[in-house]
Amino acid sequence: MVVRLLSNDASETKIPKIAQIICDNLRRKIVTGLFTTGDKLPAETELIKQFGASRPSVREALRLLEAEGLIVLMRGAHGGARVSDPGVTAMAHSAGVYMKLNDVTVGDVYRARMMIEPPAVKILAEVRDPIAIKALRGKIDEERSALNDVDALAKGPAQFHFLLVELTGNKTLTMFTKMIVSIVEAHHAKVISSKGAVTREIMRAKRRAIASHEHVVDLIEAGMDVEAEDFWQTHMEKAAITLLKNEGRRVVDLFS
Repeated sequence: MVVRLLSNDASETKIPKIAQIICDNLRRKIVTGLFTTGDKLPAETELIKQFGASRPSVREALRLLEAEGLIVLMRGAHGGARVSDPGVTAMAHSAGVYMKLNDVTVGDVYRARMMIEPPAVKILAEVRDPIAIKALRGKIDEERSALNDVDALAKGPAQFHFLLVELTGNKTLTMFTKMIVSIVEAHHAKVISSKGAVTREIMRAKRRAIASHEHVVDLIEAGMDVEAEDFWQTHMEKAAITLLKNEGRRVVDLFS
């Protein structure tokens, strides 16, 4: 069955509107699992017939999906559109576009973390899941073993922070935290690269962070929910004094 999308007003610019409807339709099918990662979308000629649209409209719709990271457009004889996994990189890129348009700063991102993480810590302490506690301690071991790894220094603490949220089981906050973590890691990498090497100051800060991570896990394991939440709030406020020296740095500059 052909879906007619053309407007009755011949003077109206039709391509953007039709392209958006096609894009929305295909996006819905991807999100609901009708098309999964690796699947090939119908050929352009099939989409033209299905939607009763022009080739430019279909191509514009596919470009919109590609920009969202939902598909990859392959050129050549065996080309076409394949569904891709947007992953953290694509989400961070999309977030970066928004933040560029709204001139969001690193300080703004860090304050968002401070709104999310302390309540997450409280939840973990209320539940006291042995598997979650083991995962957190394992992440701390990774941080400690990476102290002499310059490339891993930026990622270690941020990944521990992400795990605190992920282990609550809240998928919505986990998604947002993934984007935040990618930005925090980029910021830490900029700070380290600007100094040219891992300084004693940076090393001391990393060791203090690991000690704080160990203590908050101890509080979580003991079921001291209020104390754990308060401690993590204080920890983040103290860390902000150092981290937010460059709070005016724009997020978009981290990826340029």
